[in-house]
Formats: sequence, C-alpha cells, structure tokens
Amino acid sequence: MTDDASLAFDEKQKADPGYPRLCLVSGMYMCEACLDGIGGECHTPGCILWINRAPDLAIRDTIIECGGTIEVLVSRLEELREVQRKGGELNEEERALLAREKDTPDAQ
Repeated sequence: MTDDASLAFDEKQKADPGYPRLCLVSGMYMCEACLDGIGGECHTPGCILWINRAPDLAIRDTIIECGGTIEVLVSRLEELREVQRKGGELNEEERALLAREKDTPDAQ
C-alpha cells in the first residue's frame, strides 16, 4: 500500500469509523456487514444487497469453502469512487467526503 493510500485509509477510518467496508466477493461488491450476517435491510451503497434483505447468518466461510474469493477494498474513498463511477447515487455526506479528498493537496 502506498503512503497516499495509507493516508486515505486513515482519513476514512477517522471520518466513518463504523461504516461497513465493501468487499469484492467473486466479482460482486458486498459489504462486510452482509458477509457477517447482520440481517435486516442492507444500507451500504454499492453492496449487491443494498436496500434488500441481508443474510441472517455469516456467509464469509461458506463462500471461501465453495471456492469463492473475498478481497476487502482498501478504503471508503475507493468504495465511493466506484459507486460514483458506476453511476450510483451518493448521499450528501458521501459527496462531501469525496469533495474534501479532492481539495486536499496530497490528492493531486
């Protein structure tokens, strides 16, 4: 991980300490909360289960046992950029986080 990526990751952790990160699960984006079986409705933009029912039981081990792969994305900023790139909608807080990142001298 580069210093810039480490800095972005640290900034993300300070900005949104409890927000579930997205993982690349065999080619699909799924949040850690769904992988961990949080249940209820998923509220993580970019997750394949967003605004749908999340699993009630952890599915992480089952995916790996069945030959699937799980790759945790580096930072919340990466996740937001990916959602934006795919034309997904960002809420006001997410747009502000991306705007702050663009305004920092290290981002260029």
